[in-house]
Amino acid sequence: LEFRRVLFRSQSAAQARSMTAARQIRLQVGIALVFLLLMALAVVEPTARAVRRQHLALSRQAVRLKRLALVAERSSNAVVLADAERRVVWVNEAFTQMMGYPEDKALGQRFGDLLRQGSSDPATFEAFGEAVQQGRGLKREIKISAAGGERRWALVDVQPIFSDAGGLSGWVLVATDLTDVRAQQQDRKSTRLNSSH
Repeated sequence: LEFRRVLFRSQSAAQARSMTAARQIRLQVGIALVFLLLMALAVVEPTARAVRRQHLALSRQAVRLKRLALVAERSSNAVVLADAERRVVWVNEAFTQMMGYPEDKALGQRFGDLLRQGSSDPATFEAFGEAVQQGRGLKREIKISAAGGERRWALVDVQPIFSDAGGLSGWVLVATDLTDVRAQQQDRKSTRLNSSH
């Protein structure tokens, strides 16, 4: 009988210890879950907000870039984009019309070679060459010969493109066809000279 009482007390004490341990485990698991939830709110929520802000900024930038691309594509000015080695990576339709070079012939060539082929003004072309060698832009009127031999006047603006780190990442060339303007100026000049005689 005494043995049963001792055994019963031992079992009761063991059950009590077991229930206490189970409560402590549940409490610790609950605390850990609350801690993880708080950490998730403290870390995940700000990260999610930052991702949303970045997505919005990238979406705005994509719209802006799309608009800029449309401007370059539809411009009546010839536009050439080149890499840091001055190799043409893109031209617009106005370039192909002004210079007479199809896009596939221009791509991969150095834009200086394209201008040199069409240049009928070696001194001005040399000024462009020096500016490009020094990594600086230049804007000048030059007389060019299109692929078909037609002579044209153009205002050519060559500018370097720099990366965020400050290194040269490419070039942009914009040429405005001044042939008609020059012809009108010449006509007015001729008219004035004829009327003064």
